[in-house]
Amino acid sequence: MKNAALPLLVAVLLGGCYATVPVNPDGSRQYGATRQFILPTGLGLNVTRKGNQAEILYPMEYPLTDAEAADYIERGTGCSPTYLVSSRTTYHNGGIFRVYDLACG
Repeated sequence: MKNAALPLLVAVLLGGCYATVPVNPDGSRQYGATRQFILPTGLGLNVTRKGNQAEILYPMEYPLTDAEAADYIERGTGCSPTYLVSSRTTYHNGGIFRVYDLACG
């Protein structure tokens, strides 16, 4: 009897954690300083503000344009990206990681 209740307890606890993640008016989810957006393909894109910079992580399969990156950064941080500081591919998770300087005003 005790073992049968364990999966139900785990499901309730995980469901409770998922339900507490704030959802913004634009549908993005807020995880501390990181906002997660859902791309048109259904995959996720994360924007994290770190001081005067924004980090953006998105899947390699999605051909993110500079205009789209700027839009996600502005919605995620409230600031405009000024220029690309670095870009690298994270092969272990199939993503592209970019860092932009921000102009907040």
